[in-house]
Amino acid sequence: MKVSFSNHSRTLSSFGPLVGNLIEQVACSGGFILKRAVSELEAEASRQFGYSNVIAVSNPADAMTIVLRALGLAAGSQVLYSALAPAHLVFPAVSLGAAPVFVDEGYDQEQSSLDWE
Repeated sequence: MKVSFSNHSRTLSSFGPLVGNLIEQVACSGGFILKRAVSELEAEASRQFGYSNVIAVSNPADAMTIVLRALGLAAGSQVLYSALAPAHLVFPAVSLGAAPVFVDEGYDQEQSSLDWE
């Protein structure tokens, strides 16, 4: 019995022809980790959003790590998170030595654990 690890044909066809063709081109070129396609994506995003520096990342945790480092987060710092924050967004702060602080932001000042002053 053969068990398929991944059905790339089915996955690509679900994106439609344009996106599927782009994904296939990048995947077949092997150039999807710090290569031309990523550089082109960053340049286009920079142009469209009007920022001089844009970094493409593979997931939200990587994005959060970059943001926290760019802000100069030091070990022992506290980072506020919604009480409903997903764990993958909390782990970057912990990995940098910070302490997550979970707050119930509520819908208004009476329901919130934040001091709005």
